[in-house]
Amino acid sequence: MSARRKLGGYIGIVAVTLLAGLTLKTFVIDAFCVPSRSMEPTLLAGDYVFVNKLIYGARVPRLFHFLQFNRFPGLKQIERGDVIFFEFPDPSSGRAYFVKRCIALAGDTIEFRNNHIYINCTEVNVYTQSDSGWNGDEKFIIPRKGDVVSLTPVSYRRWAGLIRNEGHRIECSGSDVLVDGAVVTRYGVEKNYLFVLGDNIDHSYDSRAWGFLPEDNVEGKAMMIYLSRDISQSAIRWNRIGKFVY
Repeated sequence: MSARRKLGGYIGIVAVTLLAGLTLKTFVIDAFCVPSRSMEPTLLAGDYVFVNKLIYGARVPRLFHFLQFNRFPGLKQIERGDVIFFEFPDPSSGRAYFVKRCIALAGDTIEFRNNHIYINCTEVNVYTQSDSGWNGDEKFIIPRKGDVVSLTPVSYRRWAGLIRNEGHRIECSGSDVLVDGAVVTRYGVEKNYLFVLGDNIDHSYDSRAWGFLPEDNVEGKAMMIYLSRDISQSAIRWNRIGKFVY
């Protein structure tokens, strides 16, 4: 076999390997590092986690956003209690990835009362954080596709991020709310949303601070810790390797 033929064979093997790896990473399984303490004790800062993209259906890569769908078919729907990795919904922050626990789905009723959180009338958590933005007694429904919400100067803050995420311009001018330059009093929601919290609830930047998470932004479900490093001590946490995430 000539040297040129051998070289061609090696290049082919490398190309196929790279393509297989890229396909696996894009559509089946990926790896993320936990950057903060917001999910303690479930996940620690410095945990490296395998994320199952196949289970909810992989997101369509940005290159193919001209297609008429945003996600491939999955094996199951997102459930309350799932630990999920997702792209942060504020486009101005760049492509940042977070990990939180989903506590409410589109259409669920969530209530904040005396620093207790209730989902569909069942208590799910307690918090003491004073600057979360949800300190008063409030009750509302997690937005879902087709819902119509009322827009006023008072409700503007709650819905502005959601509407911008759906690709529209929104501003408040005096007593009027404008969407794409037109004065409106109602808005039809175009996507399904989730409400997510960190397990370390008093030290977590989550839906209480920045609002609802579009289902489309979910990358996948946390599966297993494959490496864990204590950054402060530059040491590997051997006892965490191989732990499944629940």
